[in-house]
Amino acid sequence: MDLPSDNEFQTMAKFPIEEGTQFEFKLGPSNIYHKKLEETLCAFLNTSGGHFICGIKDDDLSLVWMELTSKQKDDIKLRVDNIFHQRLILTNDNKNVMPNNIVLRIVNKEDKVIIIISAIPTPNEKYKCDNKTWYRLNASNYLLREERMVPYANVQAMICQEVKKTNDEFKPLIDAQNSHIKKIEEDLKRAHRKMKYNSEESERRIKQLIYDTEKSKKHIEENKVTMKSLEIEYSNMIDLVHQNILINKNNMERKLYKEKSESVFNIFC
Repeated sequence: MDLPSDNEFQTMAKFPIEEGTQFEFKLGPSNIYHKKLEETLCAFLNTSGGHFICGIKDDDLSLVWMELTSKQKDDIKLRVDNIFHQRLILTNDNKNVMPNNIVLRIVNKEDKVIIIISAIPTPNEKYKCDNKTWYRLNASNYLLREERMVPYANVQAMICQEVKKTNDEFKPLIDAQNSHIKKIEEDLKRAHRKMKYNSEESERRIKQLIYDTEKSKKHIEENKVTMKSLEIEYSNMIDLVHQNILINKNNMERKLYKEKSESVFNIFC
């Protein structure tokens, strides 16, 4: 679509077309210095051409005339010239874009301006920016990503390299984890041995206590038997003593009786 003439720009309050496939609007000149300028122009060239306009609000399409110094205008001209000098946009076969492919236009109104940078493609030609192919969609730029065919052997080598790189990166961590796990296992083994020893020691002490208890019970029973025997023997001894006392008493009484009898007999004789 043809752009309005300078006179038409000077008299209009709003731009008649919305931002889209052929138009990119910016409010101020600072956007001209972004890399997106080359990407947008490249996208226009690969689609159906288009215009990068500084001085239009994209929300209500109102024109915002910019007050620029002569140096600022010169800088903008040099910025566009550098697209050619620095080969920022090339054809797919690495040829330079031609001056008629990218055209700078400055529309003046009193002491203010609107900047227009137009991209006009050559028929049957494709363009790239920084070795990337851009296309224009509804109101944005689209980067064409081409799939790259990689031989199977290269894929295997890349996988092996990534696996080795991953192993090298994680090996210290894995080794540290294995060392930590080994230490935990050793601690568990020591704790198990200690628990087993404590269990065996407790079992041995319990058995010893049971044995000592049984032995004490046996001694008590033996002492009971001994005490019973002693009681019986003591009782027998007491009985024997009593018998001896009785015998001695009887003997003494008989002896006394005999002596008395003999005395009486002697008296009468």
